[in-house]
Amino acid sequence: LHTLFPYTTLFRSLQTVSLHPDNEFFTTNINLENGTKLKLSDFVTVDKSLTDSFKNGTYITPATSVNNKYLQSQVISYIKSMHDTTLINDFNWRDSSLPGCSYLTKNSIGISASLTYALGNHAEFEINLKNVNNNICLFH
Repeated sequence: LHTLFPYTTLFRSLQTVSLHPDNEFFTTNINLENGTKLKLSDFVTVDKSLTDSFKNGTYITPATSVNNKYLQSQVISYIKSMHDTTLINDFNWRDSSLPGCSYLTKNSIGISASLTYALGNHAEFEINLKNVNNNICLFH
């Protein structure tokens, strides 16, 4: 994984003045060896093991709700209650249909999942690479 570590760009748009939390999140992962765009499924197996790790990952609190502990707890509860099939479909659909929902750091994988409008449209969680070691794939 480390020899083929991709280049990741990450864009966050935060609205601080609105009636509800609204955060946009886009990523692009590029394989530096051949310049191709990578989806989440290009570097990890998207399955129940990944969704379990995602549900137990670290919630990345958007700047618009950093002081809103109630909203944070609602987001975490909502994610933990999601069916694994729903998350798997969401991860696969979003990475192929939108600019992206995943990124890599030196120690983790960041993944965004769809949320209801009232909860801010998406939730971003980071998973330590050690927790998804069995899911890591070779790039194609």
